[in-house]
Amino acid sequence: QQRVVPDAISYSAAIGACETCVTWQEVLGVFVQMRRRRLEPGLMAYNAAISALEKNYRWREAVGMVTEMRLCRVRPNVVTFNA
Repeated sequence: QQRVVPDAISYSAAIGACETCVTWQEVLGVFVQMRRRRLEPGLMAYNAAISALEKNYRWREAVGMVTEMRLCRVRPNVVTFNA
């Protein structure tokens, strides 16, 4: 029996799917799990996390996430700044 191993795309999709249905802490928890598996979050994961933070009025954390994106050489786009 084969086991499916999550990758960066599946984590990004999970973050995106959760951003409106769970707490922002849970979304960031998925983001942390991704990192623990040594998967680098991409633009889609960052944008979904930033959007979840924005929907929960966590603007300081959202700004911090944009800073982290830049440090990780993930280039913010128009979606990032519209979140």
